[in-house]
Amino acid sequence: PKAIPPKEHGDSKVKQYTKELKDIVYTGDFVGAETLLRRMQQEGVPPNIVTLTTLMNGYVRVGRVREAERVFHAIVEAGLAPNVVTFTTLIKGYAGVGRVEE
Repeated sequence: PKAIPPKEHGDSKVKQYTKELKDIVYTGDFVGAETLLRRMQQEGVPPNIVTLTTLMNGYVRVGRVREAERVFHAIVEAGLAPNVVTFTTLIKGYAGVGRVEE
C-alpha cells in the first residue's frame, strides 16, 4: 500500500478509515482489512503509519508474521518512517513465533 503523511490528504478521513480498519482487524477479517486499504487508495486517502501499524498488529495478534513483515516493507517502500509502535509490533511478532534473533 502506498502511504503519505495524513495532513496532505485529510487527517480526519485517515483517522476515520484507521478506526474502521481497527474494527475490521479486531474481528479477524483480514480480507476486509486489505479491501479497505485498497478503497482508501482509490478514494485518494493513502494510509498513514498508524493505519498500517494497526494492520501489522492485527496480523501479529493471530501469528501471521509474514503478512506483518509484508506490511512493514510496504511502510518503508512508501517512504514512511516506522515508529516505536511499528517496531515493537514487529518484534512482538517475531518473539511470538520464536524468531527473536531477527
